[in-house]
Amino acid sequence: MIEIQIEEQQEAVMRHAFREQARAVLARDDDFKKSGKTFLLGVEIELGLIHGDLSQPTEQIRNTVVQGCGSMASTELGAAQVELHTEPLDILAEGPSVLLDEIDRISEIVVRQAHMQGVHGIFHGTNPFIDPGVIVRTDAPKYRKVPNFHDSNRRNRVVRLGEISHVGADIVSLTNSVQTNIEAKDSIDAVDKLNRSFQIGPMVVALSANARFFGGMDTGMQDVRMEAWERTHDTRTQEELQSGALTRIGLPAHYYESLEDYFDEIVQRPFILFDPDHALQIGIGLNWQDARIKVLGDSLMVEFRPISTQASAQENFSVCMFYLGRLLWSQQHAEEILPLNYVRENRDSAMQKGTFGQLWVRSESGFVRMATERALEIELFRAREGLMFGEMWNETTSNAFELLHGQIYQPCPSERINRMYRKNAVDHDLSVLHEVLLKTGGLK
Repeated sequence: MIEIQIEEQQEAVMRHAFREQARAVLARDDDFKKSGKTFLLGVEIELGLIHGDLSQPTEQIRNTVVQGCGSMASTELGAAQVELHTEPLDILAEGPSVLLDEIDRISEIVVRQAHMQGVHGIFHGTNPFIDPGVIVRTDAPKYRKVPNFHDSNRRNRVVRLGEISHVGADIVSLTNSVQTNIEAKDSIDAVDKLNRSFQIGPMVVALSANARFFGGMDTGMQDVRMEAWERTHDTRTQEELQSGALTRIGLPAHYYESLEDYFDEIVQRPFILFDPDHALQIGIGLNWQDARIKVLGDSLMVEFRPISTQASAQENFSVCMFYLGRLLWSQQHAEEILPLNYVRENRDSAMQKGTFGQLWVRSESGFVRMATERALEIELFRAREGLMFGEMWNETTSNAFELLHGQIYQPCPSERINRMYRKNAVDHDLSVLHEVLLKTGGLK
């Protein structure tokens, strides 16, 4: 009882601190206004590590890899997981090729450092070799408290993902994403970019779905990452369910009207961690929606989160450019974005079926649902125009879109891997999956 009272008191302190820090951000709105012809963009790429015999590397090995990479790498929840990050790059002044070069550079460095420690890098939406029942977490308080809180308070205590049963919250440590961060011009632009990013997410996921397996077992989904988050982090009470409340994963209940509206939703969620001086960062960090606004110094950054890590630097760059171009087009045309119920249908189709589903798109006659392949033709054309009008179209982006167009009428990456795997595998044969990822470039 005393422990519960302490937790409740700490939550109250954190909510108060968050509100105060959010008010301070709102009060200095002018500090976030950007002028001049710049466009800052950065990318974060998560990847897994595995030994050649498919055993799980220790945290010490992972830490040595991270240390060898310097400031471009950091640790994650999984003890066999690394996050890479570029510096903010002005891709308008320097051209988009500077981003591709940087993604290529940091990817090569982490692979080299991994090989020095006798492990391989997994550039894939999941680490498909580690048994979800024997995950080793990074030894840090937040990586103990946050998953444990969700396991203890989860609405459905037993979670299944395809053939996998009794999944815990730490399964997200086996998932990897490529996240694009864009600096907003001001708070209004940040909220506008955020809302449009929710709509664009399923379009990019459908083309790039790359997360199907856990522990060599098939989940039956082309991209299971966000589904794994949603099912294992659903702590809603019965009353919250009846009121229509959503989890803090995926899509919001409504498009945001302002930065204040965005903060107001975050403060309703449990903070779990106790550090009042950093309440704003903790609240935002525990907001796992498909896109979010981050406050970094005098910048408001919009982070686009739903895309699984791709096999190559070129592919990771290409999906980022698809998102960026489509976002620019949407803002350039003051596009009427899809109702959120259509976005949810798109999201479900993209994660379940990849390129073989159906998507709602905006057309001259209104909102129309069509085959994903046809919808992607339209959306890639719009993204191409967005980059052109944004003065970011050159040989590098042209090559990226040539790659993307070539994938429209193919199975998405995870389905291609699944077909190669099924052709040769018997009873969750990890060695076959290992060979498939080597052939497709996801294991380096």
